[in-house]
Amino acid sequence: MVFGLGPMGCIPLQRVLSTSGNCQEKTNKLALNFNKASSKVVNDLGKQLPNSSYRFGDAYDVVNNVISNPSKYGFENADSPCCSFGRIRPALTCIPASKLCKDRSKYVFWDEYHPSDKANEMIATELIKKFGFKRVDQTQSSSPSPELAPSPTSDD
Repeated sequence: MVFGLGPMGCIPLQRVLSTSGNCQEKTNKLALNFNKASSKVVNDLGKQLPNSSYRFGDAYDVVNNVISNPSKYGFENADSPCCSFGRIRPALTCIPASKLCKDRSKYVFWDEYHPSDKANEMIATELIKKFGFKRVDQTQSSSPSPELAPSPTSDD
C-alpha cells in the first residue's frame, strides 16, 4: 500500500501562512495532482510486476472530511495545533518550551504538520472501511503458522 497526500493546504502551517487563515487551495491542488500521478505509477508498477500486489491509498477525501467536519468526529479544533509556541507561529515543531492544549483529543492536529493521535486513529479506521479491509480476527480462516526450521542433527 502506497498512501497519497491529504489536503496539505489545510495543515495549520499553511493556514497560518495564508492571509485569511483558510486552507490554501493552490497547495491542495498540488496534493491532488501528486496523488493522481502517484496512483498511476503504482498501478503501472502492478502491471509490470504481475506477481505483486500494489494498491494506492487515496486518503485525501477522508482527511479532508475530518478537517471540514471536525465536530462530526468529536473534534473541536481543526485549524490550529494542540502543541504550539504560543502566539509565535508558525513554529517548526513541538519543542519542550511549547505550550500544549488542555485536551489533545479535541484537536485534529498535534503540531503545525501532523495529525493528533486521535485523528490518526480515526483516519485509519475510516480508510480501513473505505478500502474494505478486514481485521485478522474477522476473516474466515486463519493464516497458516510458519513451519519450524529443522533442528540441526548431530553426526556424533
